[in-house]
Amino acid sequence: MQQLEKIAKNFAKNNTYKATSQFVSKKDYQIVADKQEQKITFHPLKEHKNTLIWLHGLGDSADGFAPIFASPQNFTSENTKIILPTAPTRKVTINGGYPCTAWYDIVSLERNENQSDENLYNQEQVNESVQYVSDIIDNELSILNGKNKNIYIGGFSQGGVMALATAYTYPQILGGVFSHSGYLISSVKLQHKLNVGLIHGKQDQVVVFKYGWGSYSRIYDDPEQKIESYIDDYMGHEVTLDSLGKLKQWFAQFNQQNQKDQQ
Repeated sequence: MQQLEKIAKNFAKNNTYKATSQFVSKKDYQIVADKQEQKITFHPLKEHKNTLIWLHGLGDSADGFAPIFASPQNFTSENTKIILPTAPTRKVTINGGYPCTAWYDIVSLERNENQSDENLYNQEQVNESVQYVSDIIDNELSILNGKNKNIYIGGFSQGGVMALATAYTYPQILGGVFSHSGYLISSVKLQHKLNVGLIHGKQDQVVVFKYGWGSYSRIYDDPEQKIESYIDDYMGHEVTLDSLGKLKQWFAQFNQQNQKDQQ
């Protein structure tokens, strides 16, 4: 974590979201921070072939992951546009009702494996956020000339939940979906055969491993899903260099396979 914190501090010294060789290794982007849309976009200076939409967790923002994508730990390719949206600010029950950025309200993190989780989150807000992210995908689909498998989506914690919900709900099959320290909510139907990358730490005290990983049983039970997974015995509710390394490996793997399929 110390190395990731150093990346964030170095990035914060830069007054604008503008890529320099200090932050980006072997890649170069025009980085645009849209304050009105509360979104940060990394536009590749090389030919735009793929798009990754990455969603942050509860209480975070696009700024939280921008330092990673502006560093050598960027796990995408030099032809990938990266879009970092920010969730709306809303009252969150587990936050004592105080407002913070959230893709949906969470009532409780106490989950009983024998009960449905549908009373633990606001389904209407989940649907609203799925639509918001789907609109971003629609726009990228038009830019990429309808190449749906050139679009990837992922996220951390609540962002991972939204990535899975959107990927399985979106009308077309995407190139891949990544959930880091997230979970699959019960209302999501597995409508597509997808490339799926799942990461969780056994020391996670926020999205407890037993619940988070257990929620993926429906994905594992579906032989149509193409799953890559990484369980870290020592990782908590955090992003580490090891987990970023797995994302890099999977992104390249999914991208290579999708390119072959399109030939």
